[in-house]
Amino acid sequence: MGVKASSGLTLKLMGVLKSPVQVGRPSRQAPKGENNIDTSGSPRSRKVSARWSPGEVCRPTLQEAPVYYPNDKEFKDPIGYIASIRHIAQ
Repeated sequence: MGVKASSGLTLKLMGVLKSPVQVGRPSRQAPKGENNIDTSGSPRSRKVSARWSPGEVCRPTLQEAPVYYPNDKEFKDPIGYIASIRHIAQ
C-alpha cells in the first residue's frame, strides 16, 4: 500500500491494482521484423494480384488535331476567325 523506491520503481495503490506497476523500465518489444506471431495468413502479408492487366487496356487512338495560331487582328474578332477556319478545321 505504499511506494517503494528502487532501481525499478514499484507502485501499488490502495488495492486498486491487483499487481504492482513497474515504472521506469520500458517494456521489451521485439525489434521490427522480429515478430513471434505467424502472419502468413494475415491479409497484410498476402500478395494481391490485379484482376486486370494495365498493359492490356484498350486505349482509343486519337487523331492529331490541327493547331491554329491567330494573329493580333484575328484575335480581336474570335467569331470571325473561327468562321474563317471552320472549313479547314472540319
